[in-house]
Amino acid sequence: MKSFPSLLLCCMLAASINLPQAAHAAPAGAVAEARFAGPASPEQLAAASRLLQALEMPRLIRVLLGRAPKVDQETYEVNQHISQHASDAEICATLAPIYAKYLSADEADRLAIHYRTSVGRRQVTAMLAREGVVNGERNPYFTESEAREVRAIEALPVYKVFAAAQPQIFEANRAALHAWRGRYYAGYQKQVMANLAEIRTANANYKPGDPGGKFILRRTGLATLDKYAGIIADYNIETINTSRAMSNDLNRYGVDHLLMKERLVTAEGIGRARDILAKCEERMERYLHDRDLQQAAFRERVAASLPDKHAMAAFEPNLVREYDQLVRLGENQRALVDVYKRVLDFASSRLGAIQIQDNRLMFNDEADLQVFNALVAQVTKLSEEESALRGDGGQRKEAEGAGK
Repeated sequence: MKSFPSLLLCCMLAASINLPQAAHAAPAGAVAEARFAGPASPEQLAAASRLLQALEMPRLIRVLLGRAPKVDQETYEVNQHISQHASDAEICATLAPIYAKYLSADEADRLAIHYRTSVGRRQVTAMLAREGVVNGERNPYFTESEAREVRAIEALPVYKVFAAAQPQIFEANRAALHAWRGRYYAGYQKQVMANLAEIRTANANYKPGDPGGKFILRRTGLATLDKYAGIIADYNIETINTSRAMSNDLNRYGVDHLLMKERLVTAEGIGRARDILAKCEERMERYLHDRDLQQAAFRERVAASLPDKHAMAAFEPNLVREYDQLVRLGENQRALVDVYKRVLDFASSRLGAIQIQDNRLMFNDEADLQVFNALVAQVTKLSEEESALRGDGGQRKEAEGAGK
């Protein structure tokens, strides 16, 4: 006897995703309502997982995903990755809640027991063979006693209930697998961003002479995601190195001592301060120019790696935020330079009216003291804004690294 129960056929084909809907048409009939509302019990989930294992659903899903048509590059890569790396436990955990809505733990185990018998295994193997998953008999011959065993399982109330629910299970399986694939990819995205945050932090804290100095980008096996990660890692390191180079130059120029008291009370000191400020201004403009070029090159690399305009549109807000931060930082730095110049101009206009006493600046005119304090307050405010701007960029990258 050659027999392929419709229940087993539907269970198998319901796992297929990214294939034409018509290929998986479930039997027509009344809509079966879920028998168990709310979250399934641990016992139900465990029994449903045993049934899925007996039906070899994890094996089938991996094969079907591996040969799913190439809709787009990233989806194709995720399907291939799941087909090669997803565990039975992950697949069963995705589908078990659906089966548990229609089967009690005892009912799921009763079906699983059948599909682990000699006859049940031949049914499963035949279905896998028909799907091209294994080599084997597609239409095995059943003896009369084996046929009675098949008819007996088909006559069980649980079998009939489960068969009636196949249209709903079919659609729920497709939706669950689609959602799981998204979570699967998001999990690897989170790993990549955490790795990028590690590399960024390590590079930011690295000092010449420190042991190591190698920043390892861990590959996920998802080619497009790994390519994005490499582009971002290179860009992050470029920006950190550019910022570090500017910071080192400013320190070498003596920017921290630009407005030291001794420089504000003599023409020579003010002249020296103007020279330092001119170097700092030129270096700052060069830094902003370099960062602008880096951002433009980064955008080109990202655009070249993205598969289509829609993907670029999704990435664009990140680039806009990055550019906006650079613009605001440039405005802040130019304003800071302007205030420094005003401090030096003020000190130059009051030569002889400002002295140093007890390591403090003393002003002959109270109005001059108020002007000076107002200028210093502006310097403080702009410096705090600078720290906030730089901190905002770092915190955002850290948040991305944490997958938030």
